[in-house]
Amino acid sequence: PAADLEVKMTNKTSRLLESFAYSKAGISEFNGDTFDSGTLVPGASWTFTIPNGRNICAFDMAVNFVEEECCSDPLPVGTQNLCENSEFIVHDH
Repeated sequence: PAADLEVKMTNKTSRLLESFAYSKAGISEFNGDTFDSGTLVPGASWTFTIPNGRNICAFDMAVNFVEEECCSDPLPVGTQNLCENSEFIVHDH
């Protein structure tokens, strides 16, 4: 549908991304997803669709990194108007 928003996420970190989550900016009610291959390796990109995302546009994004010992909590990585720029790049801090 025309209201759906296609987003390209690119991993520009030095670590594997395990999953990601997004929420309407300022709401903190995250919807999570995982990558088709299980992880998103450094330098790789992945495209996903946010249903009715064009009706919202501004999203908070969070990611989980693959940890050697156990699990990580979702780390907020930024807020972006995905209608203006539909590529979200995750950088090392």
